Amino acid sequence: MVSEGDFRGVGDALFQLATAERFRIVLPFPERRAANLAVGQPVRIEPQTGEPAVVVEITELRSMVGAGNRAVDAIVELDNPGGWRPGGSVNAAVELAVRDDQVLVPVQSVVQRPAGSVVYVVDGDRAREQAVETGVRIDGELEILSGLERGQWVVVDGAGFLTDGARITVRDDA
Repeated sequence: MVSEGDFRGVGDALFQLATAERFRIVLPFPERRAANLAVGQPVRIEPQTGEPAVVVEITELRSMVGAGNRAVDAIVELDNPGGWRPGGSVNAAVELAVRDDQVLVPVQSVVQRPAGSVVYVVDGDRAREQAVETGVRIDGELEILSGLERGQWVVVDGAGFLTDGARITVRDDA
């Protein structure tokens, strides 16, 4: 942080100590999620280097919301699982809730119409428009809170081009 001949003021950093053996990772989460976070909660940490992800627990929650980013900082500490470098970037995921027995559909099967969100249910050789209420989106799938029963078949490819009662052909490989 300093080279020969540099002028440094009182309190300016001259050097930084870092180790590759143990990490303290600061994870900023949106302020609206602060009530969902707790010390001891599991967090899945995945480095940008392609190394395998690890699951650790939140060891500390900072009490203040950051002025610059309006985020709540969760802190995790872990021993280097191998190959991670100080200063690197990670993706972190915290499981906020578990919902058993939910209906999930591919995101592209939900179409926005003036009346709201709809899916096209396979009814023989016809597509029947069915209004749905959607929940969270995770990994290319959308939670259906109401309007669709488990086991119903929905149109995925080309759903946005359909209208209620349109003739369709179901492919075996779809």
